[in-house]
Amino acid sequence: MQLEKRKSNRQSSARAAKIQAHGETPPCDCLITDLSGGGIRILAASGRVTKRFTLILSDSRRECRVIWRTGNEVGAEFVD
Repeated sequence: MQLEKRKSNRQSSARAAKIQAHGETPPCDCLITDLSGGGIRILAASGRVTKRFTLILSDSRRECRVIWRTGNEVGAEFVD
């Protein structure tokens, strides 16, 4: 049995969002697959996710830092 290391419970999701690297780059589509109070797991359409990015939701923006990545799947923590 694997120990749970998360500080907050996660919830499965299938919410469309956008991510944007810092600077002048246009936002890219992504799908949030897990969400918790401390972070997210996303599937990035482009597969290219910078170490720090802004998650853009319809009603908010959150600054994120990548913790792990496997192919197009990325786990990130909220830093704001």
